[in-house]
This record gives sequence, C-alpha cells and structure tokens, in this order.
Amino acid sequence: MFPDGVTVRNDDGGQALIITATGYQGLGVTSDQYGITGYTTGTSMIGVRGWATNGYGVHGQTDSTLAASTGVSGLASATSGAVRGVAGSSLSTSGIGVYGLNTATSGYTFGVSGGVSSPDGTGVAGLNSATTGGGAGVRGTTSSTSGYGVYAEGVASTGTHYGVYSKVTSNQAYAIYGRNNGTTGTSPAIYGTSPSTGAKVTQGYASATTGSTYAVYGSAKSTSGTGIYGTATATATSGTTYGAQGVSSSTSGRGVYGNASASSGTTYGVCGKATSATGYGVYSEGNFAVTGSKSAVVDSSYGPTEVYSEEATEVWFTEYGGGQLDEGRTWIDLDPDFLELVTIDQDNPLRVFVQLEGDARGVYVEPGLDGFEVVELAGGRSNARFSFRAMAHRAGYEDRRLRRVDVELGNGSRHP
Repeated sequence: MFPDGVTVRNDDGGQALIITATGYQGLGVTSDQYGITGYTTGTSMIGVRGWATNGYGVHGQTDSTLAASTGVSGLASATSGAVRGVAGSSLSTSGIGVYGLNTATSGYTFGVSGGVSSPDGTGVAGLNSATTGGGAGVRGTTSSTSGYGVYAEGVASTGTHYGVYSKVTSNQAYAIYGRNNGTTGTSPAIYGTSPSTGAKVTQGYASATTGSTYAVYGSAKSTSGTGIYGTATATATSGTTYGAQGVSSSTSGRGVYGNASASSGTTYGVCGKATSATGYGVYSEGNFAVTGSKSAVVDSSYGPTEVYSEEATEVWFTEYGGGQLDEGRTWIDLDPDFLELVTIDQDNPLRVFVQLEGDARGVYVEPGLDGFEVVELAGGRSNARFSFRAMAHRAGYEDRRLRRVDVELGNGSRHP
C-alpha cells in the first residue's frame, strides 16, 4: 500500500497517478476517513476514475451491518449548481449508466437507493435527453409474479403528499402512462388501492378555469369496450356504494357526462343497468330532462319496441279507475297514497274525466278534496258503469308550467 499521508496531485489537466496492477487498496482506520480520495479543481476533470476492459472500473464493498455503511459513496459539497455526487454514463446502445444489484434473497433491500435532505430535492433522478424514441428517464423491471417494476412510497402520516408524482409540459403528453401488454385477462394498466374509509383510489383534478377539460378521461377502441368502468365490489347487504360517481360544483356543470359521438348505430351516451327487480338502471335525484323522447323499450313479436311517455305543460299526477252509478249518482274515494303526493285545493282543483260504459243520459262531476261525485244528467237514475281519469298537481310543483331553460340542443342552438 502507499504510505500514510501521501498525496498525488495534478492541476494541469493530466493524470496524477495511474495504477495498472491489482492488489492496491486504501484503508481508513477511523470514522470519517477515506481509504482513497480523489480531488480535482478543474471544471471538467475527474477526481477518481476507474476503467476496466472486463469486470468493474470502480468497485465498492462494505461488510458492515451499520445502516450508514456504503460500498461506494459520492458527495457533491457545492451548495448551488447542478452538481452530482455520483454520475454514471454509458455509450453503449444497450448500456446502463448506473446499475444497482442486490442479490439478497430476503429482506427489505434496494438495488439503488437515493436520499435527500432538501425540501425541494430528489432522491433519485433520471434523465433521458433524446428528443425522439421511446426512452425512459427512470425504468424499473421485476420478474416476480407479485413484484413492482417501480415502487414509490410517501411515508408521512399527515399532509398532502404523493407516492408517485409526474409532470409534463407538452400539450399532447401524459403525466402518467400505464400499459398492460397482456392480450387476455382483466388486469389493469394502472391499479390503485387504499384501505381508508373515505379514500379516493383514483382522483383527477383539472385546474384550468376555462376550456373543455377532463379530470378523468377514458378511451377504449374495442367494439365492446368501456372507456371508464367502475365497480363497487362490497359484499355487504347494506350501504350506499357507487361503481362510479361524478361531482361538479359549477353553476353549469355536469356531475357525469356521457357522449356517444357515432353518427349511426344504436349508441348510448350513458347506459345504466340494474339486475335487481326493484333496482333502477338510471336514477335521478332531482329534475330529469331529455331533448328527445322518453320511452320504455318492451319486447314484442316484432322485437324490442319503444313505447312513449305522454308529455304535459304542467306537472300532473294521474289516477285511473272505475265505478258504477247507483240510481244516477255515486261517490269515488281517491287512494290515500295518491292524495299524499298531490295538492288539491281551490287554486289547484282536481281534474276528472269520465267515460261511460253503459246506457245513461250522460254524467257530470262534482270534485272534492279527497274524491269526487259522478252524477247522471237530467235526473237520470241508471246504474251504468264508467271508467275515469283523475289528475292533480304534484305537491311542490303547483306553479311549474313550461319553464324556460338554458341548454344546448342537439342542433347546437341554445335557448332561450
């Protein structure tokens, strides 16, 4: 070995010392000492350089079990500038600038680990300076059937932090891109999980205050694919769970928006399905409106057929029924369940339409608050049967009539 205290130095850009044989080593016997130290004052010079035609140009090893022990350590002591504690470079078309390998078969180990103390620092940073191609700044690979190609963890128990944070500046780029090359199966390209009782496993935020932005966007090219699919897999027999939920705080926003842009075919902007006999394929809590027809699709001998809803200028609830005259008159009590849902008073009178089903002189109706009387004309005393239709305003919607709304119709025009 070299004697203690020997320093070999060259400040003129050349090599101070070249060791071509094997067996030389530097030894630091106390803490904070270095076996071999390389030093340079040049702006593009190298303090220590290793070169090998086979094997390792520089190899570091530690046998210590202490957490702070390091086989190879690099330190950039400058307090400013884009300096590097350790830098690796490869000119090979399939080379690796820096390669870390941990051969332990158990334990919480790291092939490469980086750490910083700066509040704006980066533990491990990767850079791909190529302007074309599909290169990667940082890439991770695992062969384990339950492994992680890249694993990130935010260990703080408070604060808004990120296990993985990605950022792009191109208006056509993706901050996070996931790809699953499997041609079969149901495994996802991006998967998230959280044990929190109020967690949002996937959350998107579009911070632009203008424009047609999307917090979460999904697209599928398959002829039977789904752009965005959500499922609530809770097996509990109670609880209000959501396969997919959308929320908007805008005064003209849409909690969930669906658009089937094909100009032909039987397409669905939004499609809902419920297998329960008492369930709802689509449920609206609040007003419900369409610019086209509202219909039920029922099976017939001709195939699925549309049957249409009757529209009205006001909000009515309708009761249907029948009765029979008793010597020219009879009283009909309306169902209490129906009366609970409607308003019947002087300003909102009951409307009744009667259709005779037998021989009589004709009839008129005297409406009440909880029913109506059917009376035969001209003092007739028949016992004819009849059917009726009774209508009353829905409670809470007594004044609703042809309300104007500001919406964009299918032809692109807006009203009013």
